Amino acid sequence: MQYAHYLNKSDNFNTTKLLKGHKITGMFTALENHLGIIAVRFGDAPRTDYDKEDILDFKLKEYGSNNWLAFNKYRSGAIISGQYYPLGFNEIDKSRGEKYVFEISSERGNSENAITISLENPVYLTKYKFSKNEILSNVNSFTTFLFKKLITFFTNYEALFSSTVFLLPFIFYVLWVVFPVDSLIKSDGKITGRKLFQAFVGILIFSDCLFYEFINSGFMLAIIGLWIFSLYINKSKSKITYVISFFLVVISVLSVYLNLNVSYDKTSAFAYLLLLIAFSQTVYEHRLNTKRSSRRHFK
Repeated sequence: MQYAHYLNKSDNFNTTKLLKGHKITGMFTALENHLGIIAVRFGDAPRTDYDKEDILDFKLKEYGSNNWLAFNKYRSGAIISGQYYPLGFNEIDKSRGEKYVFEISSERGNSENAITISLENPVYLTKYKFSKNEILSNVNSFTTFLFKKLITFFTNYEALFSSTVFLLPFIFYVLWVVFPVDSLIKSDGKITGRKLFQAFVGILIFSDCLFYEFINSGFMLAIIGLWIFSLYINKSKSKITYVISFFLVVISVLSVYLNLNVSYDKTSAFAYLLLLIAFSQTVYEHRLNTKRSSRRHFK
């Protein structure tokens, strides 16, 4: 079970880069028992040599107390840019309703290894663990747990989006098989269902880059596979792939210099993969044109 927490006046995320001696603090009220993880969303996490990585100190205590309940160290090299990083500790069995404060400080952050702090909501998550015996102890416990699980899922935009996007390839397939798109959408042979399918995949690429920050390699490869399939069924030229990759590069550059709320890592990755596809198309088209030219010359 997890709950999202949004930046408020009780949180002190007053730095964009966690340099040596800097710290951020957060304060929240536990919504369930068995609190065991605080997952903080970090921004950019530079990749450096192991011995040059920053060391992050994490501490947790009850609000108003001088005694720290947890203290752990984490290496910056383990953090993935733009994703939540779990900061774990021994479960607090009776945590519901209690107010807690956590701190994250840097031991040796500098211009090369310091991680950046993301202010995009939700800034952190609190996670709670329930044992099977507790959940299945009676019908009321099971139904309560199931209800809360559904509520936290449907009110968590990112979890909902990241789950539903995996259904898109299946939805495309069902639409392709069930509905005779080619016969329904056709205008003198210029607009066909296959072209529409390719447009949908292109829109999906841009939507994934613009509206979902995290990189999911499996989903990215699935979209790329759909794009390759759309190229095959439409016998499309390489120029359309070049155009899409060009626009993705532009978005990536603008994201860096204008601080747009777009993952430049993801847009760059998509652009790179599409450029590889476009280059492969170019080689194939060149070989095909060479063969045609030699056949005409032979005749």
